[in-house]
Amino acid sequence: MPVATSHHCFAKLTESWVMLIGGTNNLRSNQNHSCQDMNPNLLLIADTYFYDFNVIDIWTPGPTLLQDRDAHTCGAIVDSVDCTQIVVVASGYYYITTEIWIVGSDAGFMFGPDMPFHTVRTKSVVGFDGTALIVVGGNDANNGHSPMTKIQKFWCENLDCQWIVMDQELAVARYGPAVMLVPDSLVTCT
Repeated sequence: MPVATSHHCFAKLTESWVMLIGGTNNLRSNQNHSCQDMNPNLLLIADTYFYDFNVIDIWTPGPTLLQDRDAHTCGAIVDSVDCTQIVVVASGYYYITTEIWIVGSDAGFMFGPDMPFHTVRTKSVVGFDGTALIVVGGNDANNGHSPMTKIQKFWCENLDCQWIVMDQELAVARYGPAVMLVPDSLVTCT
């Protein structure tokens, strides 16, 4: 990897191309990051990098986040109307905000709508049709970092993006859960 990092996330852009987004490391630098004052040994990262599995050991710098983030979630979705590919980066320890980047755009990241709940250490998965980012559980940053049962959904229509809280919830509150999609054909409900 291009930098030593933890608490970052990866967004899958194609079968061979991923984007490393944000994170933390404990290496001090002269960079001025907004959250360094909270923990002087912590360096939050606003950088992104692309990695193509067809080209070994080459990381290419990507657009810089508007806010340095750690313990955030991310994914790449497509707009449900015009099929534009969008990278979504949401929440983290210090922010309830969402940033989006139109893949291939020179414009860089821009702010999207804030999440309904400020969650940290959450996990997400892109829906089967690729049009939604489903964010599962996490710690509630506004309630003593207690684990959550909430499931939040992000999607865009003609680049008009929004969050909703889904009716479904986890049976047990979780933070940092492993999440994956399971086809209906594999589930038997009685």
